Amino acid sequence: MTRRCWMLVLTTLCVGAPAIAQDKERRGSLEGTWRLVSFKIGDAKDYTPAPAAETELKFITISQAVSFRYDNKSKEIIRGAGGRCSWKGDAYQETIQYIIGSPAAAGPRGLLDKTYKSTSL
Repeated sequence: MTRRCWMLVLTTLCVGAPAIAQDKERRGSLEGTWRLVSFKIGDAKDYTPAPAAETELKFITISQAVSFRYDNKSKEIIRGAGGRCSWKGDAYQETIQYIIGSPAAAGPRGLLDKTYKSTSL
């Protein structure tokens, strides 16, 4: 019985290991600090350059993501948001749990507790 149990564990580890390693590799390539250079929204075909007068940074850890935008001249935070993040394979997702700044600047409170997915990694 013990031998069968270990065979099941070893089989599970061997079969699941490549997928887990791939997820860790993908996660490792996303973890860190990012600066917004350009963006596109919805079905836009072209990217729009980030505003020159502002800087937007995003910090991604193993389980949390925080982003904020600040004015380059005054150095004041304009808006921000953060919450849980996770990924599996090529799918990355964030759930907004809090916003930084006034609702008008940070975006509507309707963003809270919504999950946003990206598959373009």
